[in-house]
Amino acid sequence: MMDVSLAPWPVPGSGELQDLYEHTDQKYCLTILPVPLPEQSTVQYLNAVHTGMAGQRRLYTRAVMLGNQIIGKIELSAEGEESELDIILRKEYTGRGYGLQAFRQLLQEVQHTGFCTYITAYVHKENIHARRMLAKAGMRQTRPFSADVLVPDNGMYRLKAVEGYEYILYLEETEPHH
Repeated sequence: MMDVSLAPWPVPGSGELQDLYEHTDQKYCLTILPVPLPEQSTVQYLNAVHTGMAGQRRLYTRAVMLGNQIIGKIELSAEGEESELDIILRKEYTGRGYGLQAFRQLLQEVQHTGFCTYITAYVHKENIHARRMLAKAGMRQTRPFSADVLVPDNGMYRLKAVEGYEYILYLEETEPHH
């Protein structure tokens, strides 16, 4: 298995984001996006990625690279001391340890920056790969959750109930991985 690396999200990055979502199995995603991605909201999101700010939330977004190919995206979205983790990988790369490698590298990058003091992640209850990865990364499962999310449905949106688990990691409890 090759090692992954992290890189800043490309500019402008719209084509890369579109390609990533077209090759992602969204059945375990808590936020399901319509593919193709709507142009206006994609431009707004990428502007936030490149400036590092989405309203009051600070973003730390990296492309997950395997060689020179983008195989995913990893992002922390912080408000105050809390940051929420989001990882998305192309479906052919899930379950191979790439998410764990990317998360450990992200931790190294932000550990001593003051970006946040703890990280939470919300994972679909059936996403076994993500749940195992978070446990291996040292995150503790804290509580189950249930949420109603909007999902695209034939050009419209409908509410869908999703259930999952919250995970948490306090950065002062982690050892940097080299």
